[in-house]
Amino acid sequence: MRGPSPVGSLREFRPYSTRPDGERRPERDATRLIAPSDGVFAIAITLLVSNVDLPTDTAATVTWAMVGREWRDVFSYVVSFLVIGNFWTDHRRVFEHISRPTRDVTRINLLSLMTVAFLPVPTSLLGDNGGAVPTALYAA
Repeated sequence: MRGPSPVGSLREFRPYSTRPDGERRPERDATRLIAPSDGVFAIAITLLVSNVDLPTDTAATVTWAMVGREWRDVFSYVVSFLVIGNFWTDHRRVFEHISRPTRDVTRINLLSLMTVAFLPVPTSLLGDNGGAVPTALYAA
């Protein structure tokens, strides 16, 4: 005999709730907000590495000098990875306490995800050029 499913039985799954007036509407469950958010965090972290340039001369052996020329890109990648990772852990911690997100919580979540999704842009500018404008965009 098999044990209980870790997901629960299909009878417990209710993608829609029925209101007292009989109208059906989608269930407001925090997991429906957390899963797409996790995807945005994962894609943003993945896009960060696309800024690190690889040596273009394929015939040459990669040397420490070649790697050293990319120190800005690598440093901005590491810092941004840690920043996005911190945002993600805070996001998970906040949503541990939210069981049914409201419309306002959803909108605030979308705004925070918009800033996370934008973070690879100033990271790229900061890694390639440095300077005041990329730093100001990154800090904003």
